[in-house]
Amino acid sequence: YDTGALAPMPVACSSTGFWAADTYIHRFLANSGCVTADPTQADVFFVPVYWTCLELRVWSKDRSVPFSGLGATVRALKGLPHWTEATAHKHTLVFGASDWLVYYADPQWRAWLRDTPLLVVESVPIVDPGVWGAPEPPRHCWDCFSGWKDVVIPPVTPYGVATRLLRHARAPGERDRVVCFRGNSAVSPLPQVRAKYLSLNETVRPEVLNLAGLPGTDIGHSARNHELLLGRCVFCLAPQGASAYSSRLFEALFAGCIPVVLSDHLRLPFEGVVPWRELAIRWPMRRIR
Repeated sequence: YDTGALAPMPVACSSTGFWAADTYIHRFLANSGCVTADPTQADVFFVPVYWTCLELRVWSKDRSVPFSGLGATVRALKGLPHWTEATAHKHTLVFGASDWLVYYADPQWRAWLRDTPLLVVESVPIVDPGVWGAPEPPRHCWDCFSGWKDVVIPPVTPYGVATRLLRHARAPGERDRVVCFRGNSAVSPLPQVRAKYLSLNETVRPEVLNLAGLPGTDIGHSARNHELLLGRCVFCLAPQGASAYSSRLFEALFAGCIPVVLSDHLRLPFEGVVPWRELAIRWPMRRIR
C-alpha cells in the first residue's frame, strides 16, 4: 500500500533508531523484487505505518491532539481498499517499539486485527496511559500477542552502531573483561530517564548495577563508547528495560560476546527457527545477585 502521510519522511523516521523497524521493513520491501502492483497477484498486503515516528515527530508537535492523530490513522487503515474481513489475514502491520499505539486508538482493535499477522518487537507491550499525560501508572498487556499468527522480530540495530560494534570486537583470547553492561535504569543520573524507569517499576537493571566493581566486570550507566567496551567482554548482560525486550541482546551479538538474557518474559525473535540455546544464555532475573 501507499499509505501517504502514515509513512512520512523515511530518512528522518529511520533515525528513531531501535524503534524504526516499521520504516526499515517498509523501505526494504519497497525496493525489493517481490512487490507487485496487481492486488490480485499479491500473497500479502504490507501496510506501512511509521507509528513511533508519527508519535515522536508529528503528533508530539501538538500534545493536545495525539488521540485524534491515532484515531485518524485507524480510520485510514480501516478504509484501505483491499482490507476486508475476508482478506484481513493477508494484511500485516509492524509495531517496532515497546508500545502498540493502536491499543490507545481503538478499544475494538482486537476485533478488526483478529486475523491480521503482526510483526512486533515487543510481545508484552507497555500499556501506558501516562504517555498522553494521564495519571494512571503504566502496565503491560499480557494477552495482546497471539502466538498462532503474530511474529516477534528484532529491534533495529542502527547501521552506525552495528559497524562500530563489529569494528571493535576483539578475538576471544584478547578480551580482558568477563561481564559487561552499560545502559539506562531507574537509578540513572539523568532525571528524565530515572523518572521513566521508576514509573515502570523496573528493578532488574538496578540489581545489575549493584554488580559494578566486581573483578573482571565493566558495569555502569550508559556510556558513549559502549561499543568499544562490549568488544572487550566475554559475556554481555541484556536485562529487560522499559519492557521485556532489550536491544542489548543484539548489540552483544554484533560485538561477538555471549549474551546473557535477564528478562523472564522475553519472547525471542523467530523462536523455533533461530537456535537461541546455542547463541545466548537465559538467566532468571531472581538470581542476579
